[in-house]
Amino acid sequence: MDRGSLNYYRCILLVPFGLAMALMMLIFLMASSLRASHTLKLDEGFAHEGFTQVLHEGHEVHAEKLDALLYVLAQDAGLQASVARADRPAVLAHSVPLLEHLQADHGISQWTFVTLDERVFLRVHQPQSFGDRQPRPRHSGHGESDEAMAWEVDATRDGGFTLRVRINLRDSAAHLLGYLELGMAMDQAQIDFVGKSGIGSFFMLNKSAVERRLWEAKRRSLGAPADWDFLPQHVLVGQAANLPLDFLKYTRFSDPRLAKPSLVREQSLALGFTEMPLHN
Repeated sequence: MDRGSLNYYRCILLVPFGLAMALMMLIFLMASSLRASHTLKLDEGFAHEGFTQVLHEGHEVHAEKLDALLYVLAQDAGLQASVARADRPAVLAHSVPLLEHLQADHGISQWTFVTLDERVFLRVHQPQSFGDRQPRPRHSGHGESDEAMAWEVDATRDGGFTLRVRINLRDSAAHLLGYLELGMAMDQAQIDFVGKSGIGSFFMLNKSAVERRLWEAKRRSLGAPADWDFLPQHVLVGQAANLPLDFLKYTRFSDPRLAKPSLVREQSLALGFTEMPLHN
């Protein structure tokens, strides 16, 4: 090419210009990718915080409902007198019809009387089982005083979750007689109030915390998959209706060799994962 021609100078100018444009495009694409990843990581953080907050607030709402029911029960003079005499048959006879109403009207599944030394005096729902320790639930409501109701969520051996709420039981002279507790199954409620926040959720438990026979029977009664070997170390105990089980293949729960769930891309799909431990 003639160095004095116009085409020569065009090449001299256009080649560096083209390289500069390509470099700018590459930088732009890298910046867009980093920004998207950063946004997804921020979304992951917000999802974790939102999940924690929504779950706790949902539990508190239900705990306050049980607190109100317990307050009414604690005013029953006949119940107070039977507990003061440590008359277990009388307490049971008085409580059974009340529990039937609580089950039918409010979904209450457990009612327990606890002694001052935190031993089970009577389980109305399971009267043959008593005498074991029942520690005070770890969350307090309405302040931190001894008079505040206390609550926590326990995992059950069949793979369920039960909200347990405790208040003091006093007689008419304000003498402390013991404690009253109500329990409510929270399996579907937890999924529902987490779902209202726009967060899809799976609930899993370590297999060591679950009795296989009870878990499989419960899953079948719900019409849910009961494959004990689906995950190596955990069992699925609940999931949002719009979440395919296949999503779990991207997580360490399906493959322990994988890192902690975070960001997954497959074709045009981007999934952000986070996890939150559930403590008894």
